[in-house]
Amino acid sequence: MPTKHIDEELWKQVEAKTVNVIIHTKEIAKDTDVLQAIIQKGLEQTSMDDLVSYIASKKRR
Repeated sequence: MPTKHIDEELWKQVEAKTVNVIIHTKEIAKDTDVLQAIIQKGLEQTSMDDLVSYIASKKRR
């Protein structure tokens, strides 16, 4: 699997989601599986306009 940097704040959110999944399902879940689900859902729901706006806002900072 390719390795990419995920900033600490985003990773904490993934870990929190993983804990919530474990609590709700009462089953073990891997943080990487949760991350993949989040990425897949985001890819399905993110438009090109969303991405262009996001990139433009990052450049303004």
